[in-house]
Amino acid sequence: KRLGFTIILFFTSSTAATTAPEILEHPLDIVVARNEPVTLNCKVSGDPEPNVEWFKDGELVNTAREDPRSHKILLPDNGLFFLRALHGKKEKDSGQYWCKASNIRGTVTSRKGNLQVAYLEKEFRGLPSDVDVAVGSSV
Repeated sequence: KRLGFTIILFFTSSTAATTAPEILEHPLDIVVARNEPVTLNCKVSGDPEPNVEWFKDGELVNTAREDPRSHKILLPDNGLFFLRALHGKKEKDSGQYWCKASNIRGTVTSRKGNLQVAYLEKEFRGLPSDVDVAVGSSV
């Protein structure tokens, strides 16, 4: 008697499918009060996972990853988080921001979003109070 058997072989590709980066959520225009936290969003997809960089007014943004003293943090979802939005003599966060996502399949740039830091030009020196005046007199 003879025994017969069949060998079935499965082949899989050793190269995984890759996809070019795509921006799923672009940064939006936003107004924030000075010294308050704010996040600019930049959700991306791609395979391999794209590297995301942020730009402000054409310059690369340094985050806490590059400068531990920075108040800007690149979040795991690629958003740019400001611990406090600054508007001072040395540093101003107001400006036009966008993100750029890159992988081996290419590079894509988001639309631009404007961050505006709102502040009072002059601080109040005291609380308002009632004043009694006669009709026709100036205050």
